Amino acid sequence: MTQPLKSSEVSMERRVELLSGLGGFAELPVAVKHSIAERFQEERFEAGSEVVVERQMGDRMYVVVEGIAEVSTAGVSGVVVLGQVLAGEMFGEVALVSKLRRRKATVTALTPLVTLSLSSAAFDAAMERHPQVRADFIRSAEAKVQQKLTKVARGG
Repeated sequence: MTQPLKSSEVSMERRVELLSGLGGFAELPVAVKHSIAERFQEERFEAGSEVVVERQMGDRMYVVVEGIAEVSTAGVSGVVVLGQVLAGEMFGEVALVSKLRRRKATVTALTPLVTLSLSSAAFDAAMERHPQVRADFIRSAEAKVQQKLTKVARGG
């Protein structure tokens, strides 16, 4: 369950630092990263909370500030764990670059989780202004989907 924050806890400096470690965002000028970072919303999730659910519509991407989340998918004989997402890593962007905008996996908080989320509208606006970033996200999304298919085919 998302918990509202009483005050802003993630500084602008930390937001820009996180963006600097994320794929295509890393190559953007600092002023552009700052502009994108301003659009992120802070969200908290309790351990055990599903942050995104496979097959649901994706309306935002997330960057983990603190905590650990597990990525899983439905396999033929049950849930297949695909991996973990740690501080400084992102998830949810695959749905934002796919045509159907559906989630490809479920992400569950294993520990209390602090994230920054970017709405699909803000993501799309940034991608329109910086097509090289969109291309990087598409390549990354294709690789994540391929890794998922390989892991599911192997049965986990």
